[in-house]
Amino acid sequence: MLLPQHATKPGVLRVKSLENIGWTVPSPLPAMSSTRPSSRTGRKLRFAEVGPRMTCTCTNQHPYLLNEPSSHFHPHQIRRMIQSFLWARSTRTLDAISSERADSTNGATEYQPTRAAKADDEPGEGTPEYIRRRYFPNVPANDPGLAWMEASSLGTTDPSVPRFDLQGVPIPIPTSLSASLPSHLGLHHHAEGSHAGYTIDDIFLLARSTVPAQRASMLGILAKVAHRLGRQVQHTDSPDEVVVFPGQEGQLRNRILAAGLAAIDQIGSLGARAVEVVWQCTVEWDGMTSELESVELSVAPDTVSSLQLDYLLPQSTDVLSHDALPPESLARLLAVLHWLAQQSNQSSDMTISTPRLVRMILDIFLLTPIPPKEESVLPNPLALQMLITLASASRSNASALLDPADALLRFVTPLPPSSPYPPALATTLLTNTLRFYSTLASYGLYSQIVTTAPQIFTDLASYISSIPSIHEGENASDSASTRLRIAWASLIEAWTVCAMDPMQRVHRTR
Repeated sequence: MLLPQHATKPGVLRVKSLENIGWTVPSPLPAMSSTRPSSRTGRKLRFAEVGPRMTCTCTNQHPYLLNEPSSHFHPHQIRRMIQSFLWARSTRTLDAISSERADSTNGATEYQPTRAAKADDEPGEGTPEYIRRRYFPNVPANDPGLAWMEASSLGTTDPSVPRFDLQGVPIPIPTSLSASLPSHLGLHHHAEGSHAGYTIDDIFLLARSTVPAQRASMLGILAKVAHRLGRQVQHTDSPDEVVVFPGQEGQLRNRILAAGLAAIDQIGSLGARAVEVVWQCTVEWDGMTSELESVELSVAPDTVSSLQLDYLLPQSTDVLSHDALPPESLARLLAVLHWLAQQSNQSSDMTISTPRLVRMILDIFLLTPIPPKEESVLPNPLALQMLITLASASRSNASALLDPADALLRFVTPLPPSSPYPPALATTLLTNTLRFYSTLASYGLYSQIVTTAPQIFTDLASYISSIPSIHEGENASDSASTRLRIAWASLIEAWTVCAMDPMQRVHRTR
């Protein structure tokens, strides 16, 4: 006897002829194009027809004949039932069917406990074992390739380590509470571990991220931390004091500065944050000495050496030439360059010798369009102050700055009342220009301008004589008019010495 083949559709069973029974179907069903032809050409495939009183279930669980044949069945119907039974036995043995019958009778007492036990064995959703069973069912549980799903060892970081929020403020909350803060506060987004906030090591690590937005966020935190550290050094009673790092301010200052310098060549928000970090660690940190002139400050030799001027100065030139940062960031970069020039004569000499750097400072911060356009920035008096600092360092530096001296006459004429700039800005630009000319004259340089353009300085003398000494609401020693008068008197003094004893100025080198 031959076993039947697979059924083509429910209720119609595809079988081979049973020669020992002797029953055949008069006309075989035509073969469909999708049916695989038999490998035995000597036999024909025949199909049994389902009678109205016979039902066969062919489910995956219980292929079993529901209606057993009785004595009044036609012989043909009996043959059909036998054929159906043989097909069912070909897919599952009689022993398996008997076993399933026994299981079905005891299902009420055995199946439910087994299912409950299986539920107890299921791992929690989101656990490493749950992920392994769901997505890597064929991988052993202890496979090294799945170690990345295990809890990070960084989660056991000492909870007493100081942590900061996104504003660079130490988180003043108990350690037990920091482990339960919700993640939507943003304090778990980048940091490792189960506690909220960022340790200083987390911030330094993420400040080297290859994702610009993430790196910029961390540099922003470092800038705020540097601001608080600087205030702590300058004012011991500062409310911004970072008390978690006593005695480590200098070390942290250099580390934060290095993180900012590493991104100083970037553009967009990342470059702007890098400039802010460097500015906080230099200019803002030493803000109390920023007004001192004609002296080498040398207040932070370790910080200056960590700046690597042979790298910073060329990179600053590229940043200025690309003009890819907002005006506020460019102004802070100018302040950093001025701070460097104040530290030592060597720093000033390196600034002068850096190709295109002084020219870029002049073009961006001083030689702006006249009259000013809506989208253009106004001249920055700090650029003139930087020229004074550079020229004060040495005669060679002053000689290198003779070329832009003529261009600065734009701030001498027209005078402040008719200047295209606001009166306060026009007065400050005029004052710093006169101070720059006085610095050049101290070396015997550029004093010939008084004879080349006498009318300009005659009008200037008349204007200074006519302005009141003190404006309403101004301090006598700090008024703009007082500073202008002092600058004009110093220039007249320098020109007078050049005219009476020119050799005294020529021999001055420092």
